[in-house]
Amino acid sequence: MGEPTVEEAQWLWKQCGFHSKVVDTVRGFGDQDGDYIGLFAPDGSECGFYPPVDPNNLLKWATTKLKEQGYTTDLYNIQSGRFVAIIAQDIFDIIAQERGSDPGLVLFWAMHKAFEEIASKTEVITQEED
Repeated sequence: MGEPTVEEAQWLWKQCGFHSKVVDTVRGFGDQDGDYIGLFAPDGSECGFYPPVDPNNLLKWATTKLKEQGYTTDLYNIQSGRFVAIIAQDIFDIIAQERGSDPGLVLFWAMHKAFEEIASKTEVITQEED
């Protein structure tokens, strides 16, 4: 369990509701079409950059999104300097669990696994409906 890549962190933040959209169209500025693309947080505020992967941001954005989908997020200090993060719908339905010494990384990887699990369930449901 190491540091997430930029792509892994961006994927998680997108699962939380961070999104890009065209803010303004100006010739010669922005992307190849001249559009200025802004990055927005789930609350609609323009943020410019994805937040750093740290416990405060993960608890603010990822926990909120998981809670909206019926999941709880718990982080425990199980020993001096050892943490465990558990994402579950109830005590018998744990969908992700991570252990380690860095609470931010423990939370990140548990949440990343949880969002992957949720995404895979959504894909199966969508395929069954087609």
